[in-house]
Amino acid sequence: MKDAVKAICRIWRPEWQGMLMGRLTYKKGNGENKAYEEIIRDGKLLRVAVRGRESGEFLELILSKPSAPKEGEKRPDEAAFWKSFSADEVRAYSKALGDHNEIHYTEKPVVSGFQIFESVMEEYPSDGMKISFHHPVFSGEEVYLMEKDQKIEGYTDQLCFVAVRS
Repeated sequence: MKDAVKAICRIWRPEWQGMLMGRLTYKKGNGENKAYEEIIRDGKLLRVAVRGRESGEFLELILSKPSAPKEGEKRPDEAAFWKSFSADEVRAYSKALGDHNEIHYTEKPVVSGFQIFESVMEEYPSDGMKISFHHPVFSGEEVYLMEKDQKIEGYTDQLCFVAVRS
């Protein structure tokens, strides 16, 4: 997956600063090693799709400008503690991938959607996964997971992301 993420980071545009990930879709390499990239702007949304040059992995993400925070679904009691990302971990991860979004380098950085995605994939391996982000996860916050069939829900105090394995 790192190959496809690095491909997205290579085409990063300064005007994307501060944008948040709305959805990320990943498919394991299919043997097609032809590099591919596509950027489509649709109003407030930005769709970026790449195929990793080395691995053939496909990664598509939807970015949007942050809007006023909405109160999300509260964490259920049955959700189990999963992990917490330190500010240093967030900054180091983003730097290693070449992710230039400033929101990952503040005093209390937003955890990269790529970092969350990769961590979920380590815990729940799959040939493909789609993850939708509902609320940012900040460094130092405790993240809880709850699995329902093929869905993995991630919470802090409220719903932050939903991953669906394919």
